[in-house]
Amino acid sequence: MVGWENSFPAEMFGTSVSAQAYIKHEIARFNISKTPESVEELRAGGYGAEIESLQAIKPHAIVTTNYDQMLEIIFPDLVPVVGQSILQGAQLSTGEIFKIHGSVENYNGLVFTRSDYETFVSKKKYLSAKLLTFFSEHPLIFVGYIASDPNIQSILSDIDEALPVKGGVIPNVYILEFNEGISGSSSPARERIIQTGDDRSVRVKLIEAREFGLVFDAFAANPALNDVNSKALRALLARSYNLVRHDILE
Repeated sequence: MVGWENSFPAEMFGTSVSAQAYIKHEIARFNISKTPESVEELRAGGYGAEIESLQAIKPHAIVTTNYDQMLEIIFPDLVPVVGQSILQGAQLSTGEIFKIHGSVENYNGLVFTRSDYETFVSKKKYLSAKLLTFFSEHPLIFVGYIASDPNIQSILSDIDEALPVKGGVIPNVYILEFNEGISGSSSPARERIIQTGDDRSVRVKLIEAREFGLVFDAFAANPALNDVNSKALRALLARSYNLVRHDILE
């Protein structure tokens, strides 16, 4: 029988380690064990065509609540920005993966407990503001969520507050939902009314599909960063930011 002392690193047995650190360590380890090490492994699992369609979108930026590093594998040119780092420093908002609930690379920073979520909710206005700047210039697609997800409701509520006309269709925002029963003869709803609390609701554009590859192909027809090297663009933006900041300080 394997003892607990063999399941965790030695530094986790100090008196300053929080009680939640052990479950977070196990969550991180589980995610790492289940994440493929390369895109080739994903292709071998039968997802090659869908992965290529997703990559072809060349997103301006990605916001995820996932802990794992799957997106870093699929989009190797994008730079992950994790947890509290989003609130600090000067993010360029181009070519970045915003991991708002933390990453397996730092298990202590995972948003998992009730206290973690309360802290996250108290600071989500910044995230909503960032999403607002995104969808004013680019389509904003929620993938892997259902419309009733509290995270979606909360963020859309904040976005709706910033719009001049409340309760209308939020432009340029889509929710992509999996529907195994949909077919060529189906007539799915094109919009979804989402309750955001306090007798308020918003309308967003809804896409239902049993295969996401076709949807990704449609968005890839007009990619945000077509024929642009995101790493080179980030370097150029960072240099421009530093030059401007230097001039202001002088």
